[in-house]
Amino acid sequence: MNEASIPFQVKNAPVVDASAPGMPVLSSNSGNANGLKDGNYTVSMNTWWGQNGSQFKLYENGVLVNTTNLTNASPAAQTAAWTATGKINGTYTYVGELINSAGKTTSQPLVVKVTDAAPGKAVLAADNWDGDGNFMFL
Repeated sequence: MNEASIPFQVKNAPVVDASAPGMPVLSSNSGNANGLKDGNYTVSMNTWWGQNGSQFKLYENGVLVNTTNLTNASPAAQTAAWTATGKINGTYTYVGELINSAGKTTSQPLVVKVTDAAPGKAVLAADNWDGDGNFMFL
């Protein structure tokens, strides 16, 4: 009997994760730079332990605003960030999903209140203290 061997190679085998990702934690730096909640801020996601994710999705008021592909390097910590600019005064609720081949884990909601985006009201004052009709605007 004549035996022959045929070498084979597996390429691009899918990564199979042991479990769904660890819990993502959301935070914001709104108001940190200058004390104003002016509508320009960064929402960050961190996982400090647990299974990594390969993708992070961020939702603002229920609408997907960002998708970030991540490197799965379990059990290392993971982080992702998204920058919001020009938000008007209001309340914004963020929820993140960390996803891998075994499932997804959803963050607790993060509420960001923008209170200083609208310009202040101008105040006009006139100085006619002596009543002579000559005004000096202040």
